[in-house]
Amino acid sequence: MVYERNEDWKSGPLPKIRRVIWRIIPSAGNRRALIERGDADLSFDLPNKDLAELKQAGKVAVATTPIGNGIWYLGLNCKNPPFNDVKVRQAVAYAVPYQKIMDVVMYGLANPMFGAKSNSASSLVWPQPHGYSTDIAKAKALLAEASFPNGLETTLSFDLGFAVIGEPICVLVQESLAQIGIKATINKIPEPTGGLSSSRRSCR
Repeated sequence: MVYERNEDWKSGPLPKIRRVIWRIIPSAGNRRALIERGDADLSFDLPNKDLAELKQAGKVAVATTPIGNGIWYLGLNCKNPPFNDVKVRQAVAYAVPYQKIMDVVMYGLANPMFGAKSNSASSLVWPQPHGYSTDIAKAKALLAEASFPNGLETTLSFDLGFAVIGEPICVLVQESLAQIGIKATINKIPEPTGGLSSSRRSCR
């Protein structure tokens, strides 16, 4: 799409830019290459890894904010076994590698919702962190208390439409769950049937 300045504009000063060409480039790798070569002046929605590397290289100006309009969470089916047992759910919560996800997947471009000293809200600041943190020993103990000392098997699903973030999160969670005896098979759900809204994204 080509946007051209309206030279007959009378309600204020004319924009400094005479023309803007907007091209749709599906591949994030191509968008990054265009920026680095100087063939494009502006790009957005690049993967967090690319943003971090571009910022470190210092050749282009990078402006970032925490990942907007999205909450990544691990959703458990609480109606059916084994996740109808609160201790199993708590074991999973203590097994999640929260900080590793922030560092390896989000590259620091997100606000944590974990590690609070208490579960009581102390202000109106969003997000309010919950009280869980990664504790493999405690997770193992809770799983044993829930009559799963030898672990269990489950499926970890994510929407392919959000694979750039969803897949590495699921891999990290899978590795962490394996440490407490939970064998999780990753299920990649095609985007049209994923059923996740743009404001809430999950691994299930």
